[in-house]
Amino acid sequence: MKIRIILGVCTGTLMMGTVAALGADPLAPPPPPPIETYPEVSSCIYVRGDVGIATYERPDFVKNLPGGAISSALGEEMKDTLVADIGIGCQYTENLRADVTLGYRSKSRVQDDFNSLDAKFSATTLLVNAYYDIGNFNGFTPYIGAGIGISRNKLTDVRLPATSSSGSKTSFAYALHAGVSYDVSEALAIDASYRYIDLGKGKSGPDVIDIDKLVGHDFRIGLRYRFLD
Repeated sequence: MKIRIILGVCTGTLMMGTVAALGADPLAPPPPPPIETYPEVSSCIYVRGDVGIATYERPDFVKNLPGGAISSALGEEMKDTLVADIGIGCQYTENLRADVTLGYRSKSRVQDDFNSLDAKFSATTLLVNAYYDIGNFNGFTPYIGAGIGISRNKLTDVRLPATSSSGSKTSFAYALHAGVSYDVSEALAIDASYRYIDLGKGKSGPDVIDIDKLVGHDFRIGLRYRFLD
């Protein structure tokens, strides 16, 4: 009798286990794979705008006289003027960036010591620039840079010499930069800079005046805005 009871209990237990096993899903799907995430990639593109004061070194004005003779002006002086630039660029790495800038230098009066020269000089520049950002120090980033391009140099409102008139010349130009920027936010920076720029040469019409040593010293402040995505 005891053996039958034990066998009955074991048989019932096995049957319940079998039913439970049959009720379970033998082909349960595996858990879904983890979703891959990628770090946010910021755009390298930025735009910039700068304004400032331009001062000039003493230029070299040469008057072309009849018969092929020339006469150099004495004590030439160009007045300080305004300069403005806009541009677009790319921050390639933490330290290297480059941009293309279009600039305008407003009219600067040109005179000499003997009242034989009176005109106004202006220029439009197109430069390709490269910069090295030295490092970020609590939001301040000092940098150096250089640029090359062209300058459209104009001489207008020519009063003296009386035989001359307005004229223009496109010339090779280059620039050297030094400055510091401050990060207002992740996207916006204030930029204060000095620029040495050689504008090349100019002339009046009809080729009465040739201008050389058009060198400027620009002190500018501006904004750079970087697109984050």
